[in-house]
Amino acid sequence: LGFSVTVCFIVVFFNYGAILVFDLTNRTTFEHLNDWIKDLEQNAPKDVQVYVAGNKSDLEDTRQVIPIEIQDFLNDHPHMKYFECSAKNGTNISLMFEQLATQIAKHIENTENQKENAERRVYKVEKKMGKINQKQNKCC
Repeated sequence: LGFSVTVCFIVVFFNYGAILVFDLTNRTTFEHLNDWIKDLEQNAPKDVQVYVAGNKSDLEDTRQVIPIEIQDFLNDHPHMKYFECSAKNGTNISLMFEQLATQIAKHIENTENQKENAERRVYKVEKKMGKINQKQNKCC
């Protein structure tokens, strides 16, 4: 039919993490990463953990995206972590998911700790306010 399909996709994990996947052998997928980032910025929480995966690292002879281009992209997005991987032979797939899962777990723990600390501060303020109100309600 004379048209090509460009595939770049995003995998999102419960609003805590995302993996942007592009094809190292298809430059167009790399060029569309910024579109996916804009989509994430509009639809995901600001603190979502974002990883970028360059897939098909096993096809070095047909590679269209070179490392310096990827490094320039990462310099523009320093909060993102990058993995070159191969879904075909499994290179870096487990490592990427393990590291993302670890980051998500740390993020959830930090968020829960911040929430608990905030609740403690509110309780202390309410307790102090209660004492002040008790003093004001006393007669004579």
